[in-house]
Amino acid sequence: MSKSLIIVESPNKIKTLKKFLGDDYEIKSSLGHIMNLPKKKLGVDVNNEFMPEYITEQGKDKVIRELKKAMKKVDQVYLAPDPDREGEAISWHLSRILELTEDSLCRITFNSITKNEVLKSLESPRQINMSLVNAQQSRRILDRLVGYKLSPLLWEKIHKGLSAGRVQSVAMLLISAREEEICRFKPEEYWNITAAFKDPSGDREDLLRARLMRKGKSKISITNGDEARSIEEALSKNDFVVSDIDTKTIQRSPQPPFITSTLQQVAAKNLGFSVRKTMMIAQQLYEGIEIASEGPVGLITYMRTDSTRTANEALDEVRSYIDSTFGKEFVPSAPRSFTKKKLVQDAHECIRPTSLRYTPENLAPFLAPDQLKLYTFIFNRFVASQMAPADVTNCTVEVSNGVYIFTLKGTRIDFDGYLRIYNVQDSDEDEGGTIPGFVKGQVLIPQNIDLKQSFTQPPPRFTEGTLVKELEKNGVGRPSTYAVIISTILKREYVRLVKKQFIPTELGLIVNQILKNSFSAIINVEFTANLEKALDDIAEGRSDWHEILKTFYESFEKILSGAIIPKISLATDLKCPSCEKEMVLKFANKNRFFACSGFPGCKTIINISEDATFNQELIDSDYTLVAVQERIGSVEAKRPDKSEKAEVSDKVCDKCGGPMVIREGSNGKFLGCQAFPKCRNTMPMDNQEDQNIPEEDKNCEKCNSPMVVRHSRKGRFLACSAYPKCKHTKSLPLNIGCPKENCEGQIVVRRGRNGKTFYGCSRYPDCDFTSWKRPE
Repeated sequence: MSKSLIIVESPNKIKTLKKFLGDDYEIKSSLGHIMNLPKKKLGVDVNNEFMPEYITEQGKDKVIRELKKAMKKVDQVYLAPDPDREGEAISWHLSRILELTEDSLCRITFNSITKNEVLKSLESPRQINMSLVNAQQSRRILDRLVGYKLSPLLWEKIHKGLSAGRVQSVAMLLISAREEEICRFKPEEYWNITAAFKDPSGDREDLLRARLMRKGKSKISITNGDEARSIEEALSKNDFVVSDIDTKTIQRSPQPPFITSTLQQVAAKNLGFSVRKTMMIAQQLYEGIEIASEGPVGLITYMRTDSTRTANEALDEVRSYIDSTFGKEFVPSAPRSFTKKKLVQDAHECIRPTSLRYTPENLAPFLAPDQLKLYTFIFNRFVASQMAPADVTNCTVEVSNGVYIFTLKGTRIDFDGYLRIYNVQDSDEDEGGTIPGFVKGQVLIPQNIDLKQSFTQPPPRFTEGTLVKELEKNGVGRPSTYAVIISTILKREYVRLVKKQFIPTELGLIVNQILKNSFSAIINVEFTANLEKALDDIAEGRSDWHEILKTFYESFEKILSGAIIPKISLATDLKCPSCEKEMVLKFANKNRFFACSGFPGCKTIINISEDATFNQELIDSDYTLVAVQERIGSVEAKRPDKSEKAEVSDKVCDKCGGPMVIREGSNGKFLGCQAFPKCRNTMPMDNQEDQNIPEEDKNCEKCNSPMVVRHSRKGRFLACSAYPKCKHTKSLPLNIGCPKENCEGQIVVRRGRNGKTFYGCSRYPDCDFTSWKRPE
């Protein structure tokens, strides 16, 4: 009997596939991409139709050898990387390495790792779709051209290691624009007046709380406290009656099943998951989870999709499930379909459970808590998407004294429909309470009139979820790229996540301003969205990829050649404490500091602590960081030591015989030769603490030689005097006993892996006491 080799992208799928494919199939993994563009050069021949130079991924030689060896033992090879453009490109690279013929029917795809889906794909293998491959490599080449041409400009003007990207820079543009809105926002005062009304008949004990909305036919706007108090006084002069009751019954339809972006948004908002975490867990659910005696089971369909389409067999299953679980009234007359958005790649399905027999309750013993949370959302939203709509009655009650009108809104659910299983709203709007049982013309008595001062709020900063929503709305990026975009801007330290909100760093604001000033024609939302459409046209076979790249590169080259970027020293409104000249913000690698613009005449610098932020500042088009002084308050300048002013010690330089002066560095005070820079000799400061070493620390534990205090750039420590024969060292005790109960150890200074200093017990690991603060 013939044997076949199936090559998948991820090794995590192998166990799930082996469960139902049997011994006739050998399953191997490519471990992701097998070939890629070189890392240290452009790797694209712009003079030869933009042909990419692919090389074998580092560390993949062994994988290739194993695949070629396995190929010799089989009659048929099937390439089964993920069912998207990236997976198609991996399949193409594999076919070239394994020397498969161009017309080989070797490509199989499945939207879920289930027996039916996989066997169905094996029955209808196809050729590799070169339109999808060309779309993928066009995206890769575009990103490489932009990144490799723009990034060196940032290295030259700011510092090395920075990057600009075709899509990541647009994400930064959106974040920076929002920050600018927030900075320019001026809050305006307004007042709300609410009142609790009591039914004088005594039929109702509860109070009806309503909000003042109108004066006559005009919407009321109260801008100060005097006006609010004047209205409060007027409200007590007349009786109030229920002047109008408006009741409407509507049908509320369910949301579509999840696609990648909506799953990321809902998980961020309701579960607090990062986009990366959401995709990691979804990948685990897709590739297979061990379920008791069943073995590994693929629980959801492919998680990188922008399609809400559902397979017919899945529609039949979900309608049957709704009928048996909730009743016939919850099953709509026909399966529900959802409107396609533009640019949707409809070859995929929505994100849904592979089988509804795997309910969240049944899977609870086998899933990790976070896996269960995400699966429950996927399961419930899919089922809800095919349930009957909810019947909802909305009621608006108006209470008037002839001049002022209060309004109350209430909601009543008459038939819960899909809300029975999924009641997660996309918006944060308050729908009001239950419908009050008042009748028109009823007289009400106002009680507890409340005046509340408020101020208008700036637009909120982006979270991961809302950034994905904004990118999707503008047609920027694709389901497979959202997580990468966010990871990149965080890794480059262009933004920080503070309370789950993106705040641009000074570095990010500078990079964004440079790109806005010099490359706005290509680093903008519309241009990037149009390129996405062009890539879709390539994938559909409607456009030639060489022509798309040629058109882009011709305009890109013109922009590059005409770009003039000044050397960046970010001007501020902070004055030098030494000479009153303007300070500028500078960067050295990822460190930030203020330096006097009068350099080299004035060498004053101000170090900026690692956790200091100036994130609400605006960076103007002339690279000015404004309002620094009022944000950072008082600062201490670090002035370079000047020999004539430095305090002279009683020590003599052992190299040139000159006097040693006291200087201060990043690790504290030290002695430096007064003849600096001609003589660069330094010595540690004598420290009284060095003379007070406990008796038990005076002899080396290994060779019994005396222990002496030595200094390094990391501070003082105890070392064996027999060095280099004996290299034993110990942390220097502080003559502070360990505060942990019943511990006789001494507190010593230690350094963690990140280089930060902390305090720990000398009896570690027997005592695990640690503290960031020096114990008393």
